[in-house]
Amino acid sequence: MAGWQRTEQPAIQHGQCLLFAGNHGVVAQSISSFPAEVKAQMADNAKYGGSAINQLYRLAEPDLTVTPLQLDTP
Repeated sequence: MAGWQRTEQPAIQHGQCLLFAGNHGVVAQSISSFPAEVKAQMADNAKYGGSAINQLYRLAEPDLTVTPLQLDTP
């Protein structure tokens, strides 16, 4: 980004954070830290400002869009 803006301290004027939440099928293989049933709750948590990603995006103050993708289907 610094190269694109040709500056050592790049700036974001009107940022957009897109978060796509989905079940990726690895829950059945014991790879995911959370069961599939929790994914919708996690997406809602991000949508309403209560997740770790919310803390990160607040630094740059972009708009946040949370899009759940078939959370009831692994």
